[in-house]
Amino acid sequence: MLPLDLIYSIVDYCSFDDLVSLCLLDKYFHRAIIHLLYKDVYLEHTKSTGLFCRTMVEGRPELRAFPKSLTICTPMSHMKEIDTPLANSIRAALELTANLADLTLSVTASNFMTIFKGSKYTFTLRSLTAPLHASAGFADFLNSQKRLKEFNVLPAARGLLLQRIHPDAFPELHALSCNFQALTYLIPSRPLSRIACTKLLTTEFEAFGDLLTRSAVPIMSVDVVLVRPRSSMLGVVQAFLQSLEGVSSSIEHLSITLSFPLDFVSKHNSIYARLKQRRSTFEGFSEIRTAVAQFYRIKSFSLEHERCVNDVPPEFCRSVAELSHFGVWKQSSPALESLSIFGLNQLCTLSLLSKATCGVIAPALYRYVTLRDRKSIESFCNAIINGRTGLRSYPQTVAFLPKKTLIKALNALVPHIKQALGLMNALVDLTLGLPGKIIKAIFRDAHPSHSLRRLSCPLVAQAGFKRFLLEQSMIKELVVIGDVRGKINVGTLIRNPDEKLLPNLESLSANYDTLNALVPGRPLKTISMGSAILNVPHFQTFGAVLSQSSTPIASLSACISCAPFLLGAVVNHLIESLNENQVFPHALSITLVFPEKTSADHRAVHPHVQECLQLMKIGQLDGLERFEVSARDCPCPLTVEFHRIAHEIALLPRWTNLCSTLKEVTLFGKLLE
Repeated sequence: MLPLDLIYSIVDYCSFDDLVSLCLLDKYFHRAIIHLLYKDVYLEHTKSTGLFCRTMVEGRPELRAFPKSLTICTPMSHMKEIDTPLANSIRAALELTANLADLTLSVTASNFMTIFKGSKYTFTLRSLTAPLHASAGFADFLNSQKRLKEFNVLPAARGLLLQRIHPDAFPELHALSCNFQALTYLIPSRPLSRIACTKLLTTEFEAFGDLLTRSAVPIMSVDVVLVRPRSSMLGVVQAFLQSLEGVSSSIEHLSITLSFPLDFVSKHNSIYARLKQRRSTFEGFSEIRTAVAQFYRIKSFSLEHERCVNDVPPEFCRSVAELSHFGVWKQSSPALESLSIFGLNQLCTLSLLSKATCGVIAPALYRYVTLRDRKSIESFCNAIINGRTGLRSYPQTVAFLPKKTLIKALNALVPHIKQALGLMNALVDLTLGLPGKIIKAIFRDAHPSHSLRRLSCPLVAQAGFKRFLLEQSMIKELVVIGDVRGKINVGTLIRNPDEKLLPNLESLSANYDTLNALVPGRPLKTISMGSAILNVPHFQTFGAVLSQSSTPIASLSACISCAPFLLGAVVNHLIESLNENQVFPHALSITLVFPEKTSADHRAVHPHVQECLQLMKIGQLDGLERFEVSARDCPCPLTVEFHRIAHEIALLPRWTNLCSTLKEVTLFGKLLE
């Protein structure tokens, strides 16, 4: 057996899944590392929450000493699934975990009352994240936590009366995150050095600045969300910075987020448009830089926003010194190390620091590139063609995905795209979301130097493109997308493919015609039809096509469309086709695409979908492990209703009885448990 110290050295490099596998290996490993599995517990679903609580209450007593951090964070849409019995189970489990130091609890107010009413918990927390629900028991619990160092307050509909918290509570608190009203009560006389305000109005700036001076120790970090800055954004930021004059000598980290109202965002969903429309923008950034310089210990400064689009283009940044030259900030704030403004990439900011820094960071900047408009395509291609030679070996994944660019503009970029593609010698993943006409122009007499592993693009009927595919013998994944101008009959463009075409292809996403041409004789393991629909007349031959792969199909995804009353027969027809041709995938995904004229009345849809699920011949798919049924274009909701129905008719047990290998079922986007 391995010595324990060697085991602990190994598990430092293991993921959570690896630890689970080691625990299942034998009793020796289980005893050695079980405490690591229970050290940090994250519970998101009611089933996992119930299982954990039951383990703490009914399991081996020594397990109760292991949890140090516990998070019960149920999504808002499922929060009501935590009923009173489960809340009592949470309470019982908390009473037994004496070594808990970090607790995150996000449940409803009624559950809070159940969990904390008359509670006598023995643990002493260092960190707590929870809403301040109105609960006398919770107030008593807070007053008992003398060693709490970090408190993050989540929103609550009916908040706790802050007067219930004793003035001498939390004597060691040094980090606090909450709204302004809670801050006014919790900051005074406590040794807080890190403050986060989740909601601050412009009318509260002066009071907020005065409040920070009442901490028992100097404030070093401030993170604030400014609400409803409808007027000059930069003017609001400048006013806020001026309100912090009383703590400017101690702050090292300052983060400001502008939270725009939804009605405002609907009209001004562009940061660039807001900046551009004001003539004072250039002076505004200069004034902000001057205001930041008053914090002479400042090490990091961040100015971001919520909800709007990060669309500040490079050309605009170059016209504003504060957005293009880190040295300008460094000159006025010598201690500054990190800067982020309106979504400008932190790596990009650092690359402006010096040539040496740029040389170190450039590979990370160019490794994964997505180009969504004409300007970004032009800038990137120019950098590859006219920039340093070393840049050409950095890009590994490049995606050309312009959404609203005119063909005329794209046509002017063809020579640049062609030349750039020919120079990138390390490229392994290429996506071309371009019109077929442009792709033809790119591959006319093209001689790329790279060897791709993945390609995503429309298939075009052209000798140059066919020659390119023949040369790319190492492609393992091919995603055939429709022409961005609307043509979808791409499958007809492959005629009698050469036997040497794509010999190592393992994954293919395409419509039926393309699958029919490319599957035979190739080692395909993953087949997807993307959004293309498998027509009923092709069902019988579909299984036969898949059976011609030189390796067994491991994963299959298909879309079918028919009237609701035919769903049961059509799905079973597909399953029978797979069974007859000995195609047994380990993972199967079926998307039900509802016709355009399907009635919005759930009574015309739900009974037929339920019948389809109950009569599905899933037992004919030997070796199936993961099964997913999803829907598209359905006029009525399915997820909530069919998870209730699935439990009522015991759908999961029914399917696992028919198919003993089935491990995971996802029904309309939600995992069946």
